[in-house]
Amino acid sequence: MSIEPTLRADFGDDFTWGVATASYQIEGSPDADGKGPSIWDTFTHKRDWRGRSPIKDGSTGDVATDSYRRYPEDIALTRSLGFDAYRYSLAWSRVFPTGAGRLNQAGLDHYRRVAEACLEQGIEPWVTLYHWDLPQGLQDVGGWTNRETVFRYVDYVTTVGEAMGDLVKHWMLFNEPLNVVISGHLVGMFAPGMKSLHAYFAALHHVNLAQGLGSRALRAAAPDADIGTTQYLTPPVGTGPAPLAGLARRSADAVLNRAFVEPLLGLGYPWEEVGLLKGVRAYMREGDEADIVADL
Repeated sequence: MSIEPTLRADFGDDFTWGVATASYQIEGSPDADGKGPSIWDTFTHKRDWRGRSPIKDGSTGDVATDSYRRYPEDIALTRSLGFDAYRYSLAWSRVFPTGAGRLNQAGLDHYRRVAEACLEQGIEPWVTLYHWDLPQGLQDVGGWTNRETVFRYVDYVTTVGEAMGDLVKHWMLFNEPLNVVISGHLVGMFAPGMKSLHAYFAALHHVNLAQGLGSRALRAAAPDADIGTTQYLTPPVGTGPAPLAGLARRSADAVLNRAFVEPLLGLGYPWEEVGLLKGVRAYMREGDEADIVADL
C-alpha cells in the first residue's frame, strides 16, 4: 500500500500527506524512564463495583503497539508508505511526571529523538502537545476544571517549545478540544469520566484559554512555528418542523463547533444562540476575552 501518484497530483504539490497517532494509544511503557501516570492510565484501570471497566473490552494502553521503544520502525513504515509527515503527540506526564514542578529530562530527550528520527527518514515531524492525557497529578487538584491547569499547560508548552523548536516547525496545541470537554467532563465516556454541567463550563473555558495563552508561549519559544489546533467539527442537521429544526441546528452548531472555534478567533462565545453557554461566564475573569485569542 502506498499513495498513488495520480492521487498526489489531484491534491497538488502544497498538500501534505501524513499519518497521525496519539501517545496513550500507541506508546505503552506507562512508567518507563520516570513517566508519571495520566488520566487515561487511571481511567482504563478503573473498575466499578461489578468489576467492569469503562472500556468495553477492558483494554488499557499499558502495552499498546510499544511505540515508545519501536518508534524507529513506525517512522520507517511511514516512509515506506510514501507519506511526508508524521503527527504524534507528547505525553505531558513524560515531560513533567506530575504535570508541574520537576522536569523529567529523559522524557524530553525521548521526544527529541523521535523528531530526529523523522528528519533522518525525510519525514516532517508534526507535534501535538495535548492529546487528552492530562497528568494525573493535575487531575488530583481539579484538572481542566481548575484554572491553574491553564498555567501549568503554558509552562509545559514553553519547555517543549524551547527544547524542540529547532527540530519541529508544525505544532498542534490540542487534539479535539470537544472530546476533552464534552466526552471527558459532560458525558463521562472519556477520561477523566466526569458527568457535570459545571465541569463542562469550567473545562470549556479553561481549554480555550490554554490554547490562547499556550499559542503565545509557543510563538515566543519558536517564533517561526506553524501553530494550530486539531478541531473536531461536525455539521449538525435539525429534524422536525422547520422552525424547531433550524433552532436545533443552530444550537447544536454553537455548542459543538462555534464554542470551540470562535473564542480563539476573537469572536467570543456564541451566547446569543444558546443561553446555556452563559454558564461559562462564572469561570471568566477580566482580560480572558483578549487572552483566549490564539496566535495561529
